[in-house]
Amino acid sequence: SFTYKGLDFTLQVPEGLSHNIILQTWFDQDRKAAGISARIVEWNRSLQEIGIGGQLTFRNIKGKFAFTLTREMKPEKFCKKDLKHAMEYYLEMSIKLHNTINV
Repeated sequence: SFTYKGLDFTLQVPEGLSHNIILQTWFDQDRKAAGISARIVEWNRSLQEIGIGGQLTFRNIKGKFAFTLTREMKPEKFCKKDLKHAMEYYLEMSIKLHNTINV
């Protein structure tokens, strides 16, 4: 876990059959959050176009919204630079979401 610009983030590398990394942050329930799905679709398209890959989701879980990036990171193809770019993109989108929902 880490904090950036006042937002708390969790980086997970789940054990098991997948080789995914998961970055996640949480937002409180807010009526402004309802219109976010169109942005998530747009940002997912961008992830693919710029070659970062992965999948962004924005889900209501137990009265809060989880904003998550799930990205495959195969150990034999692991590259710090790719992980860094994915994290930077995700942090940027998280800040944009925060500003949309809370400001």
